[in-house]
Amino acid sequence: MSFWRQPISTKVGVAVVMFMVLNLIDAFCTLYAISIGVGEEINPIMRILLVQGPFIFLTVKYLMVAVAIVGIAAYCYQYRAARWALFYALLPVYLLTATYQLVMLGVVVK
Repeated sequence: MSFWRQPISTKVGVAVVMFMVLNLIDAFCTLYAISIGVGEEINPIMRILLVQGPFIFLTVKYLMVAVAIVGIAAYCYQYRAARWALFYALLPVYLLTATYQLVMLGVVVK
């Protein structure tokens, strides 16, 4: 039996795409901040991967988040907690994280 029982809604699809874009912004801003000496990776697992190189760091970060977010999206219709986590916890946290990094790196125009 498949856990994906119905087509994904536009709202959930847009949230998943936004989440993945925000994840990439976070990853590239982290790499840039580290490369210019003004930042560091605070996640201990990602810090270990960063030592292995930027390609490993980006690949693992992207895949970990992609698998998690697709899993959450798959259960958005079955469980209210999955919808709540996606729309009211994870997406806002990643939006704030990406915005903070962009502002701190001076990428966002005032």
